[in-house]
Amino acid sequence: MRYDDEFLSIPHVIRLAAERFGDATALIDGDRRWTFRELEERMVDAVRATIALGIEPGHRVGLCAPNSAEWIFAALGIHGAGGVMVPLNTRFKAQEISYILRKSQAAAVFASPFLGNDYAGELRKTVSVLGQQGTADRSWNDFLGAGEGVSASAAHEAIDRLTPDDVSDVMFTSGTTGHPTH
Repeated sequence: MRYDDEFLSIPHVIRLAAERFGDATALIDGDRRWTFRELEERMVDAVRATIALGIEPGHRVGLCAPNSAEWIFAALGIHGAGGVMVPLNTRFKAQEISYILRKSQAAAVFASPFLGNDYAGELRKTVSVLGQQGTADRSWNDFLGAGEGVSASAAHEAIDRLTPDDVSDVMFTSGTTGHPTH
């Protein structure tokens, strides 16, 4: 059996882990903890919200935030909706983020201020903030609230459509000079 016969996509792995490990701790972020079941629930919530945002299979979505549980939930939401995550370095300036978002043809960006900077929020693209501050269009809670209009079954159907052949991420890299390439 090939690994991708069982582990079709990252969201499928989360589902299988929830079945296999249930109430064991899956994620720790500071003093916050989530079990594998709770991680799956947060993933489904994020998929619902991502679908409500209008993200469809193949749409690129930027993700610019420091390491956090919300980063993971956002990534799972993008992947589960069939979107393609475009990770963005939190130390990039607005011009660098803008270049990658244009080059990748990103439909939206999830962002969080980092080290006092809110470069992604300054772009005024469709932005959901992974925290409660910043200049984005909506907070993370507002983003999740919009997902309540999408059924959990629609989120599961989106996840079910994923295959090992689907693109999950587009990563840009660069040296010390010039624009990043993918």
